[in-house]
Amino acid sequence: MTGRETSGTARHEAPLRFVPALVAAADILNRISPSPARGLSAAIQFLYPDRSGTVQRLALPSRLTEQSWVERLVTTSKPGDHVAAPPAAAYDDRLAHWIVRGTGPAQCAARLSQIEDALELLIAPPARTTACSR
Repeated sequence: MTGRETSGTARHEAPLRFVPALVAAADILNRISPSPARGLSAAIQFLYPDRSGTVQRLALPSRLTEQSWVERLVTTSKPGDHVAAPPAAAYDDRLAHWIVRGTGPAQCAARLSQIEDALELLIAPPARTTACSR
């Protein structure tokens, strides 16, 4: 038995008291424009390893973290972590992610690439690989 049922008989609350809220919400949604309000864009990129192994170095240049268009720049792995490349990669194999702002998709794409090109990454191959290893 749920909280709304008693002795097999369903209790119904009057739906009319919810109608004004639904009508107001629908009215608001109809007035929202899908176009950008200020002509700004944002983009995110996730970095996964291109090969399995142990992270030896992962560094983000400080000159990029100081840029006003960098919303977030985060490493999620550290030296010594074993990571797997796709398709064996899992969520915890992600090396880093970053979010940028720009005036449009083209500028955001260029800024994503700028960060990726500046990353310092070294992954040492595993000592040995078996079918069971990540």
